[in-house]
Amino acid sequence: MGDEKKTKQQLIDELQTMRQRMAALEQAETKHEQTEKLYETLADSSPVGVYIYQDGNFQFVNPQFRKHTGYSEEELLAMAPRLLIHTEDRSAARQAAIDMLKGRLKAPYEFRFISRSGETLWAMETVTSITYNGKRATLGNFMDITARKQAEAKLLDYQHELRSMAAQLSLAEERERRIIATELHDRVSQSLAICNMKLGALLELTSTDHYLTRNIKELRALISQMIKETRTLSFSISSPLLYVFGLDAAIEQLAEDMQEQYGINFSFDASKQLKPLDDDVRVLLYRTVYELFTNILKHAQAHHVKVAMKQHSGFLRITIEDDGIGFNTASVNDSMRKTKGFGLFSVRERLSYIGGKIDIESQPGKGTAVTIIAPVKQEAKDKIGV
Repeated sequence: MGDEKKTKQQLIDELQTMRQRMAALEQAETKHEQTEKLYETLADSSPVGVYIYQDGNFQFVNPQFRKHTGYSEEELLAMAPRLLIHTEDRSAARQAAIDMLKGRLKAPYEFRFISRSGETLWAMETVTSITYNGKRATLGNFMDITARKQAEAKLLDYQHELRSMAAQLSLAEERERRIIATELHDRVSQSLAICNMKLGALLELTSTDHYLTRNIKELRALISQMIKETRTLSFSISSPLLYVFGLDAAIEQLAEDMQEQYGINFSFDASKQLKPLDDDVRVLLYRTVYELFTNILKHAQAHHVKVAMKQHSGFLRITIEDDGIGFNTASVNDSMRKTKGFGLFSVRERLSYIGGKIDIESQPGKGTAVTIIAPVKQEAKDKIGV
């Protein structure tokens, strides 16, 4: 009898336990349903496209996702999601999604997608792993960034135009410089030389004790000095060596002239048999080096400047190192962003246009090293000549 009562009590306890478990399951299921409804409510009201991907198909798509793609809910739930992605971007987008789900990628990834109308658009997406209907699924947040991409493309076009304008301006200036330098050399210098010769002839006709002899000698000395200064001015405006012997000869002569005029020791080293440069590349590089030399004279307080030119794999590399006071390169970048460093900004834009670049390394008290790299041949579509 005792055993029978014990068995009944056990059945009652087990039934009670089962009721508790069932109640807990019902409560959990209710919470699960409430959570899913909350997800869907939030997704429906989200300004961003939201979808749930599970078992190879979309299980849920919110109104904004449907608006971005142009498909109806029924069409999206029935189609293979990968068909939305541009064929050239499918592999990269899939790998990015895998990397993000595994925690290897944090930043949103971008890809092109094809709308229902056949238009190619741009999307930015993030994905995260969730549980949906009791199974693992992927929650995607999808944003149409086509407008941003179009704005970026326009900005790139504007930047290219700016580089082109900077290069054209520099080359136009060089054309004018070359004309002025030629005029100085062919007219002014030659006229001065003729005057000097005539004064020399006149000097031979006068006696050494004649009162005009001293004045004529002073005039000849003054004219000789004017001829020398005119030559220096002509070379500083536009070096004829640049067009006759090339960039290396022009830079070497420029360094020698500045050393003689300002007392700074310049050393120059160039690789043998440098290949000829396109006219636009040659002119822009010479003007860049001239501006850098001028900056050294004005600001660096340097005693020695080392210049080197080397060619390798179709690129010319020019390095300019000085032992001056140096500066904080971060301050230069800040200045450029505030449009105060237009000189350096202009140099970078011109070099960028011909496929080149400039790198500056400096520290206060440790001098400055500038490296210029540019292609030997200009490959820009709108090629500019001097």
